[in-house]
Amino acid sequence: MSPQKLRRLVLAPELLLVDLTDAGLVALRQALRVEHPTVDAFPAAQGSQLLCQAARVLRAVTRLRRELTRYRAAVDQAIRQPPPDDFPF
Repeated sequence: MSPQKLRRLVLAPELLLVDLTDAGLVALRQALRVEHPTVDAFPAAQGSQLLCQAARVLRAVTRLRRELTRYRAAVDQAIRQPPPDDFPF
């Protein structure tokens, strides 16, 4: 692990779980696409109930992964900012 990555995890340990969650979402996306290879081929209304639900889950996975990316970016921005000079103690 690079010193930068270690520093990042020390300052924001929740990123470990964010990364694990993201990896799980990638695995879920791939598993659903293997199980339902036609999930993108038809409008959701034309598929079975199971296929429709798989499509909804895939959309949710995409949204959540986007939010996790935004969270990582917010953490990186917060880490780059210097601490304030006026400590209250």
